[in-house]
Amino acid sequence: MNINHITCLALACTLAAMTSCRENREEGYRSRTDTNDWIIATLREQYLWHETLNESANRYAEPDIYFSNVLSRTGNGGRSDSYSFIDVSGDTGRLDSVTATYGLHYYTETTSGRDLAARVLAVADGSPAYIAGIRRGDWITGVNGIILTEQTLASLDRGGAATFTRATCAYDEVEETYVWTNTDTVAVAAARYADGRPFACDTTYDIGGHRIGYLKVNPGVSAGTYTGELARVLSAMSGCTDLIVDMRYCGDNDVRFVTDLAAGLLDEGMDDSPFLTLRHNDLHTDSDSTITLGDATGIHLGCSHIYAITDGDTGRTNESFIHGLMAYIDVTVIGQTSEGSNVVLGCFACPAYPQYVIYPVVAAYASADETADPSQRITPDLEADERTNEVTVYKALGDTAELMLSRAIDVVINGLPTDDEGGGTVTE
Repeated sequence: MNINHITCLALACTLAAMTSCRENREEGYRSRTDTNDWIIATLREQYLWHETLNESANRYAEPDIYFSNVLSRTGNGGRSDSYSFIDVSGDTGRLDSVTATYGLHYYTETTSGRDLAARVLAVADGSPAYIAGIRRGDWITGVNGIILTEQTLASLDRGGAATFTRATCAYDEVEETYVWTNTDTVAVAAARYADGRPFACDTTYDIGGHRIGYLKVNPGVSAGTYTGELARVLSAMSGCTDLIVDMRYCGDNDVRFVTDLAAGLLDEGMDDSPFLTLRHNDLHTDSDSTITLGDATGIHLGCSHIYAITDGDTGRTNESFIHGLMAYIDVTVIGQTSEGSNVVLGCFACPAYPQYVIYPVVAAYASADETADPSQRITPDLEADERTNEVTVYKALGDTAELMLSRAIDVVINGLPTDDEGGGTVTE
């Protein structure tokens, strides 16, 4: 046997070994690759940003990791997709159910190392946290004796009966840093479902010749639960010369609720006018639709101008609410840039491995006049930020001395500062 024959035989053996290894790997990772192949096939068909999927993601990875890696990094107005998610417990109802919580909305600050302190921005009326005596402005540093970190922060949202550690925050002028000191513990009952009330606060003020209405919108308002309360609140706002709609801490609401709220703020003659459009990817344009204004309450305030308070959590349909109004009336925005998340998720379960359920972005809302793209954020005409340690006292929502409301009232009475160049527009 000459050298050429030996070389060919060696190559053949090597190729056979490589093929065998590849086949063994395929077989050993069969559940992963089958699931991941289903994930990419589903996203290619249903995903809103399917043209910018990461097709080179490792298909041998665990499906939850693969799903995260394959999502678009640029489709959302040049930003990555932080909304789609995967469930590995087979739960297909995560879009239908309201989550049980302690009733808190908060932001966090780093106290030292990885330790966090959460400052309460809002407490749902009647929630376990509210009944326990926790109030807006409180600092919480631990749950059940465990210090808050990124890994334990979810324990502040939901769980069984718990003990929260409260603290105070003060500036140390010597060390030139903020210091948190634990003060007491509070027993909080087990998380439960919110009551779905549409407004946390609704009231009117007579200030400087203006009758000002104020609505603090709650998140999580479901379809069919709000009509009576919405009618009562709109009726109470009649006669107001100016209206402030507070959309802070509002991640999402039923789209019909925000549309009916908008209809109540606009003229009666605008019933059946287009308010929002729902866009799918280019493979499903036949599923696109238009959401029109209705007459759910029979009350129309006829506003030509409103004032909106926003923060970084103003998103989804609540953000779309402001986009939609901007097509018809003037909207002056006070606060922080909104989230930029006017998206709708779909739900798809893997037929072969039903424990894997993906919830990708399948559509997005835009204003009916097409001036607001789904990825666009709302920038404020007047920037104001309550999420700072320099704000030592948080007034109750609805108190005219509360920072954000007082800024909005000042704009109502005196107009925007002359050196502010904001436009209340949307930006990517």
